[in-house]
This record gives sequence, C-alpha cells and structure tokens, in this order.
Amino acid sequence: MDERTSRISKFWNWLPHFRAVAETQHLPTAAARVHVTPPALSRTLKLLEDEVGHTLFHRRRGRLVLTGDGRRLLEAVRIAMRTVDDAEGGLGDRLGGPLWVAAGGVSQQPVLRALLQLREQIPEVEPRLLTPDPDRVVEQLLAGELDLVVGSFAKQSAGITSEVLGHDRSSVWCGPRHALYDRHDVTLDEVVRHPFAAPPATVNDGWPDTVPRTVGFVVDRIILGVDICGATDLLAVLPDSLAVGSAVPLRRLPLADLLPSTPIVAYHPQHSSLTGAVGRLLAILRADLGGDPSPTG
Repeated sequence: MDERTSRISKFWNWLPHFRAVAETQHLPTAAARVHVTPPALSRTLKLLEDEVGHTLFHRRRGRLVLTGDGRRLLEAVRIAMRTVDDAEGGLGDRLGGPLWVAAGGVSQQPVLRALLQLREQIPEVEPRLLTPDPDRVVEQLLAGELDLVVGSFAKQSAGITSEVLGHDRSSVWCGPRHALYDRHDVTLDEVVRHPFAAPPATVNDGWPDTVPRTVGFVVDRIILGVDICGATDLLAVLPDSLAVGSAVPLRRLPLADLLPSTPIVAYHPQHSSLTGAVGRLLAILRADLGGDPSPTG
C-alpha cells in the first residue's frame, strides 16, 4: 500500500458520515441516516477534521454549514461514491436495477417512450420516472438521488454535464367545447382573454414570458393538459407531437411564430459512467429526437 492510499484509508470509513452531515446540515438527522448516535457522529467529524487538517464545518445555531474546504471534500466524496456505484452496477455487464429519471414539460412523453423502449432492450431495468423540481435537480444529481434529468429549463453547475437532445414544437390548442374551436383566424388578443391549463410557474411550457395570460388550471404533467384541453373550455400550450394523438380531436390555433421550438436538454453527473442503462437511454432519446451527442457543458 503506497503512502497516499495508506493516508486515505485512515479516514475512508468516515466519509459516509461526513456526507450525511454535509447534506442535512443537522447532526441528529444525519445520525439517524447513518444509524449512529449524535455524540458518536460528532466525534467522527472531529476525528476527520483532525486527520485532514482542515475545518470542514461552521457551527451556526444548531446547523453545521460547510466551509470552502468542506464543499470541496463533499464534491469529491460524491464523485467517488458515484464512481463506485457505477462500477458495481456494471459488474458482469449487469444493466438492470432501479433507474431514477426526472422529466418535465415537453420532455415527459419522449422520455416515457424511451424508457418503454429501454425496458424492451433490458427487461431487468426498473424505471422510476418522476416530475423534476428545477430548484433541486442539481443537488439530486450530485447526491445520486437521480441518474438523469431531462427538461426545458436551463441549469449549469460544476460536476453536471448538459446535452441538447433535440427540439419540440408546441402550439396553443383547444378542444371542441372552446369558443375558438371553429375559428379559422384568431388574434393573440382574443386568445389571452381565455384561461389556460398550464404547468406550475417553475416549468416552461413554451408560452412567452412577455405575454400575460390567465391560468385557470395548474397541472404538473403535460399529458393531463391534453385531457383537460379536450374536456373543457380551457386552452393549453401542448407539444404538437402529443396533441395530434389526443383521443378527443384538438384544434391548433393559428398563431404563427408565437411559440419558438423548445429545447429538450439532458443533465447527468459529469463523472457518471454512460456505459450502462443511462447511456442506453440517452442513445434512444438522441435517435428519437435527432440530437447531437456532444455535451454542451
């Protein structure tokens, strides 16, 4: 064993405890997570700080807040644990097991199609398809809570790689019960007099921020917008590829150039292996959406 390996081995077993405290910022909560008592966890943190020779936490009103050195160590620990997890998942070419994916907005349907195709290729894979919280996706990716995030929001962070998979065209649609359903020409002023079914404000459905509108029904899954649009007098901004397949015939309102095409962007940890299920899923999405496999950040 070389000198560096010998030194790291002295505190290797303390790193999961350090990570628990760093991510919860609360000693009792972290202690419950790693199944030790708070006093024992506190002693472990002191031993770790003594061993590495740096203060890793500021103690502030019952919270433990990472110092700059602590943040650098946390990033390294996350990378190391994810690398080991990726390697373990690839032993014997095993590609199955849980796959945590979050997809929002116009990306939900393409990701659902890709996951169904992935299950045909790898029956052992166990997809977990979630609605993303744009404010937390970077944290969840870095923490290993998500394997892949696909959406139309813009995120940049150290340790995260983004890739534009393709674009999707959306339009304003209405159902047979809407007053504009049989109109062949409408103005934007007429459209904004009517309420919309739309996603939460944190999710981009393509509607321009500069044009005020009234939202009468909020849904967090775009497929529900299709159903609501078909069954009520509410408008909805929907991906054209999804709306044309609705069971109830929807009508696209003629508002040329109002809605630009929406980018579909994938995010994954920079140091994660793409040889397993995540890589297969990305390959399916690229083929479906016509994206460029080169990363953007």
